[in-house]
Amino acid sequence: MITEVTDILVIGTGSAGYCSAIEAARRGRSVLLADKGLAGKSGCTVTAEQIAAVIPGMIRGDSAEIHYRDTLEAGKGLSDPALVRIMTEEAHRCIEKLERLGALFTRNRDGKYALDPMNGHSYPRSLYYKDITGKMIIDTLKAEAERIGVGVMEDVQIISLITGDNGVSGAVGLNFRYAQPVLIRARAVVLASGGAGELFPLSTNPVQSTGDGLILALKAGAVVRDIEFYQFYPVCLVYPKTLSGFVLGISQFGRLYNSRGERFMEKHDPVRMESATRDILSQAIFREIREGQVGPHGGVYLDATGLNEEIYEEYSDAISITRKHGIDLKIDRVEVRPAGHYAIGGIKINEKTETGVPGLFSAGEVTGGIHGANRLGNNSMLDTVVFGMRAGRFAAEYAAENGGKKADMEQAIGEIKRVKTLSERGVRKYAPWQIKKRLQKIMDEKVGIIKSKDQLVSAGRELKTLEDQLREETGVSARGFFFNRSLRDYLETANLLILARAIVLASLEREESRGAHFREDYPDVVGDEEAVSLEITLEGGDPVLQKRALSGETQ
Repeated sequence: MITEVTDILVIGTGSAGYCSAIEAARRGRSVLLADKGLAGKSGCTVTAEQIAAVIPGMIRGDSAEIHYRDTLEAGKGLSDPALVRIMTEEAHRCIEKLERLGALFTRNRDGKYALDPMNGHSYPRSLYYKDITGKMIIDTLKAEAERIGVGVMEDVQIISLITGDNGVSGAVGLNFRYAQPVLIRARAVVLASGGAGELFPLSTNPVQSTGDGLILALKAGAVVRDIEFYQFYPVCLVYPKTLSGFVLGISQFGRLYNSRGERFMEKHDPVRMESATRDILSQAIFREIREGQVGPHGGVYLDATGLNEEIYEEYSDAISITRKHGIDLKIDRVEVRPAGHYAIGGIKINEKTETGVPGLFSAGEVTGGIHGANRLGNNSMLDTVVFGMRAGRFAAEYAAENGGKKADMEQAIGEIKRVKTLSERGVRKYAPWQIKKRLQKIMDEKVGIIKSKDQLVSAGRELKTLEDQLREETGVSARGFFFNRSLRDYLETANLLILARAIVLASLEREESRGAHFREDYPDVVGDEEAVSLEITLEGGDPVLQKRALSGETQ
């Protein structure tokens, strides 16, 4: 077992992880970044097209206060107002920090930022660099982290946080590149591991997005809130397979058709049509799919032909990428459907990004409470930058004051023995990927865009059966730790099953439609003043739910 020692361990190398690492390192702390894949490439940041922020003096009438109100309105009573206030008020300062590091945002001829409108925002306030804003930001952050000496471990899957009476003191991981277990001793840990798009068969997320951070936090004693709210990006490619889940932002200017040739948004939202909010678009497309009005690959059709050349220029990178895979958006109709996009709920944090477990901080998509019941477009990138920077700052302060913690070696050795036993299973009735595929089908059909009690109850039973089959009847390739794909699949699927069961539990409890959560048997939207947060903890490996009234807090 390799042993690494650092002041702060950051799990995840998206923008939240890199922002955390840079801020902590600048405060004199040693920092180690760990990622399941390649640093900067296994998170969702690289695919982000824009970032929302109010820059003083840019748009007459706009302000951080209005951005704050817009975000609360989208959250439908479930956003934590203190967190939203921080995000919107610190936005312009964080943009300035990014620019000082070398980030470049498109500007108009007068030198002011080019700002795009976005559904739900009162004013245009989305900054961008072409349609590769996320990639530009992650490249900037990665270069700065390398410059200031932040350590990086790639192909390392964190399987457990080491906890004790004094909180978190490190983590245990598997280095698949060098086939070795790793003990990381740390004074503080920042979870910035992103979402869980692999819950669904089609996702805009990379394959590493399996909800690991949520399960690590739950097992360490943290609380997860409002995970029944999952946002789907309505228009994503389903074919060719090489671009499965590819986001088509140009869709807001195009036209959607079913297999009968009907422009079906005329019956779902005749005023806004394809410019409707993401939840309405996703529900409309899902209904068309459920009714069988689909193409040969199970999707509806997007027609983005005949648009203004300026629109094509704005989405030039998407057009270039799709052309390389045999599709020309200027002349071809393409097959699309909603894809799992963003985990709106997540780990409960306070203004300092503390999780309630001493020494454990969290930032980015893995957290909950900021976006409430529905996330405004382009607020996600802002969230990762603002709270990533705060997590690094407060983790550094904590590490400076808490240097005497020792990692529990018995706990670490026990985890290594557990995974070593898994790696010696050999062939059994099922392979882990088969269990995962069945889980995704259940989530897609019964726990996704449109839900009902009967479907959720059925899903709960099926998921419990899958959990039993994973534990008793699923094998793992007996090749040790060296890039053992089936071992990784097993560990990730085990996490996904716990998370899926928790989502079903919360979805059953929430007998209403609110934001991104739509219950077909409870279609009426309940007022914001009656909002209740649903919190999940783990007891004996099973998710347990508690309600928390928010009336008064969110006013």
